[in-house]
Amino acid sequence: MASNILHIKDSYHFEVPKALWRSHREARDDFPEYWVRLDPDYQDWEASKLYDALADSSWMDDVQMPSKESVIQDYHAWRGTRKHFAKPFTTFLEENRELEWFQDQLKADSGRQAWAQIKNLPMSQGYLAEYEETAPVWPAGKIEEYNHQLDGKILIPQPFGTLKNNYESASGFCISKFMVIELLVALILCLLLIRLAHRMKRSDRPRGKLWNMLEAILVYFRDEVARPAIGEHDAARFTPLLWTIFLFILGCNLFGMIPWMGAPTSAFGVTLGLALVTFATGLVYGLKQLGFFGYWKNLVPDMGLPW
Repeated sequence: MASNILHIKDSYHFEVPKALWRSHREARDDFPEYWVRLDPDYQDWEASKLYDALADSSWMDDVQMPSKESVIQDYHAWRGTRKHFAKPFTTFLEENRELEWFQDQLKADSGRQAWAQIKNLPMSQGYLAEYEETAPVWPAGKIEEYNHQLDGKILIPQPFGTLKNNYESASGFCISKFMVIELLVALILCLLLIRLAHRMKRSDRPRGKLWNMLEAILVYFRDEVARPAIGEHDAARFTPLLWTIFLFILGCNLFGMIPWMGAPTSAFGVTLGLALVTFATGLVYGLKQLGFFGYWKNLVPDMGLPW
């Protein structure tokens, strides 16, 4: 079941009103791979296959495993709760502490190694292909229901990775909604600033609203932020960095005001990346100017007290 806070999180799709983007998929093959993996019928088939793989594994030879029917029934009950909705059978085995027959075997190093091999089976293409070849086709009612769930969701293509669901990646490099917005903001800034640079080459007199606005922001950062904080000598060197970070954050926040978009700066990874750029800049330049010991000594405040 969907979390109450997913609407403010990053995702691997853009969500718009359902009437603006209808899903018209006609067969199981038309749905994303991860959508098939989340289907209850596939999860039951996968659970049956994994149970058989466990039963055939040598590390379970000395274990009295419950019957397959009872394990899958327990899995149904566990998966039916809000907390564990649509989670796979592998997660059920790992997180359910009541399965002592499995948890005890998992404590040994050999058990963890054997389980790692079995656990990776469902992610292979051959596993899913076997299911699609042997399982009955999805009925029209299920396809209609899944189309209804995907109405309004513009899925982002994932050529470099695979997804676990609409909000989590399974493997590889997955492209999220915030990444697309950040790239769009960066392209807009490049176009604006390159255009401004060409105009400034031809004339030193600002003309037009855009030129005046951008130059006013630049002068403000140079005179009111960089010079008082850094000093007259080095202000011009760091003004481009301060200006770029400000405009990037401003652009991301403005996109957050557009319906169905979102602000990338609400993601921890974005703010962490900006913080690391700022920290690395201060660290590298500080060490270059003051030396290793001088830089760290400069961080200690002067108490103004005699020894």
